[in-house]
Amino acid sequence: MITEFNAIEAPTSVDLFIEQIKTAILSGQLHIGDQLPTERELCRQMNVSRGVINTGLRRLQALHFVEMRPRTGNFVADYRRNGSLETLNEIINFRGGNYRPSLLNSIFEVRHQLESDIVRLATRQQNKTTLLEAQQTIFQMKNNCSPAESAQLLYQFFHTLAIASDNAVYPLLIANFQSIYLTLGRWLFEIGNSETIDHQLQELFSSIQTGQQEAAINKANQLISWSADQILARD
Repeated sequence: MITEFNAIEAPTSVDLFIEQIKTAILSGQLHIGDQLPTERELCRQMNVSRGVINTGLRRLQALHFVEMRPRTGNFVADYRRNGSLETLNEIINFRGGNYRPSLLNSIFEVRHQLESDIVRLATRQQNKTTLLEAQQTIFQMKNNCSPAESAQLLYQFFHTLAIASDNAVYPLLIANFQSIYLTLGRWLFEIGNSETIDHQLQELFSSIQTGQQEAAINKANQLISWSADQILARD
């Protein structure tokens, strides 16, 4: 039997530079406002070219971890004030998931509020075509998907419900949180909870489809709370 393997992608010098600076910031070795060594000094210490350093700093600036000030120097930026969803996802994925529980709790609090209203509206609107699309994503999860593929389907399920809510903004909000959904979903499926997730999604969808608004909201909140407990308890 021929097995197909994924390509192995080695990190580039830029990737390694970014990871080293990001680790120093998120581990507390560097603090907000600290000035980084000059690019020349970073070249000497890390034994890489000026181009690697400059490219890496620009990417870190785009992620809101570094502020590049012309003729002044490069500083650790206040990513708490100016960060984006991409910044948040970088923090969540730091060292493969050494997140702060308080951060995860905050994310799930937002999900409770957002998804509860999406489910409420989707139950009320009863957009049968879009709800059928959501149901199909649940069926697809049973096809021995990888954790990453299952996470993508789980994201699609909630994004489709957002469309079914008939609120023009909710699908855009869910789409902006896509990287967060994919990260947390992958962790959840890696723990090995596929059957439990499938059961909870089926119950949630059934409540939506039959117009049981309060039951659907309760099922959505139960799923979120259970997911948070599973992820926070993982090793």
